[in-house]
Amino acid sequence: MRVHILVVCATAVLTACASPWREQVVALPDETLPTSGFSALTLIPTDNPAFAYRVLAERVPLVLSAWSADETAVRDACDAREPRSNGKESAAAVLVPSDNQFVLWRPALADEKVEEAMQSYARVTAQDARRPFYGDPERRNLEPAWRCFRFTRFVNRDDDVPAFDFVGQLRIGDSGDYVQVRPLRLYVAPGAERNLAIGLRLEAVWRQENTGKLEIVFEPVLLAMRLKSDVEELHYFLDKYWEHYPILPVVPVSTDTRGRVLQTAPATVTLTTVEFRKPDQAKEALLRTARGAGDHLGALIAAALTAR
Repeated sequence: MRVHILVVCATAVLTACASPWREQVVALPDETLPTSGFSALTLIPTDNPAFAYRVLAERVPLVLSAWSADETAVRDACDAREPRSNGKESAAAVLVPSDNQFVLWRPALADEKVEEAMQSYARVTAQDARRPFYGDPERRNLEPAWRCFRFTRFVNRDDDVPAFDFVGQLRIGDSGDYVQVRPLRLYVAPGAERNLAIGLRLEAVWRQENTGKLEIVFEPVLLAMRLKSDVEELHYFLDKYWEHYPILPVVPVSTDTRGRVLQTAPATVTLTTVEFRKPDQAKEALLRTARGAGDHLGALIAAALTAR
């Protein structure tokens, strides 16, 4: 279970407890705890091109408003097509408050220096989405029910432009026995110089005969890089082929006592971003702890701290 903890501050001293990041700290109604805004993770289905277009086109950074070959390639990769109807539709992404200060990471609790560094220099954002991993289970060759995903983070719920925008893609290998995930596009608004790592975790629930199963199937580090100070960053990763990305386990399906596929239960997808400002003298302690933790967050922290 992932548990978020925030710096506890009284409303009167909220300014004193403000985030060290450029993004504004937002106090929600009836809450005394500062948060870092609102975020959404949307899984983009394979069988709804119009919805895919809406997901990728709504509330985009201004730099993406103009046509570009790269952005067209991203939409093509996600099979997104502009709908013919211009009617008013509800928003594709549902924003929820994000507790983005720091995470209760067990290894940090055993080292005061590491815990202090996580509180002072790190921002960890995690967002979940849930839907069946596979489409129609009656098909001979199972296909994923979604092929792309978009994660966005806004400072305020009503902002037109996100402070952070990431699009990735997933596929099942030709043989049907492995999965691959890759980044497609990353946008980050101007802010402090920092190191970034992005990871994706998939947790599946299924039934094997009469026994229920729950398992984390994969949790790769998708991206690690260094962000410049006060620079709007837009990066595309379309020049890399699938062969450059790791091969991951295939997601299990539910079967009956005869081994027949019954249905595909929802899978929970979690996208986690780790951002580090310069941790100064605590870097070695953080790296040592992260590498020894043996968990997904530790891998992301290590990737962020060593990003170039």
